[in-house]
Amino acid sequence: MLTKTNIFTLGLIIFSFNLFSQDVTEEKRKLKNEIAIDASPILGAVFREGGLPGLVYRRHFNNCSFRAKTNFTIDRSKQDRSSISYYNNGNSPGPSESRFTQFDFAVGLQKAKAISEKWKFYYGLDLFAGFTSHRSESKNQYQRSNSSDGTTDNGVTTQTHSINSTYGGVSPFLGFTWQIAERLGLSIEASVPIGYNKSTSVYSNFDFSTNNSRSYFSTDRNSSNNFRARIVPVSNLLISYHF
Repeated sequence: MLTKTNIFTLGLIIFSFNLFSQDVTEEKRKLKNEIAIDASPILGAVFREGGLPGLVYRRHFNNCSFRAKTNFTIDRSKQDRSSISYYNNGNSPGPSESRFTQFDFAVGLQKAKAISEKWKFYYGLDLFAGFTSHRSESKNQYQRSNSSDGTTDNGVTTQTHSINSTYGGVSPFLGFTWQIAERLGLSIEASVPIGYNKSTSVYSNFDFSTNNSRSYFSTDRNSSNNFRARIVPVSNLLISYHF
């Protein structure tokens, strides 16, 4: 038989259990994962001029979040210029080829503050690193007359230019998030990447004549190291899914 004391105790236990369940549920909601596509490279606003969209992951802990971002770009183009003639004496451009590769990665922390139910302001700091590699090659055909013996010298010149760069640094940022729906969000960020860049440029020229009358090879190598800081108005444009 239930007494008034037992009924009161049972009610208190049920109330406490419900309150605890709500706290756990609320905590689970705060500890959400977020994966996003960064569309800012389409605007040419990240660490390169244009490129493919990047991938961003964020793990939220109350008002603090861990974040990681990566991007990988490969671009290759070829051009057949054999139908073009520069001069009337047989000189004409040959095929050309260009290759570009880039990889960058960043990790950081951000802290958020709610403005309204749908809007949040956040700020933080990223550590970033990456490399780029660009190589172009072009070939040109030519004909030269040798005045000494009256023969014609047919040849091909091959010119290559490669630039390899590595970089790293820190990037403070701030942004706004619009929670469109429970699982869909849109964020926009501005940042100030500050970093160190090391670049090596190699230019090569090879001249080969088909009748072996002459051939030579030359190369020029230059290296540079620089410190860079700039303001990027739209460094991240994130379309995100929460889960």
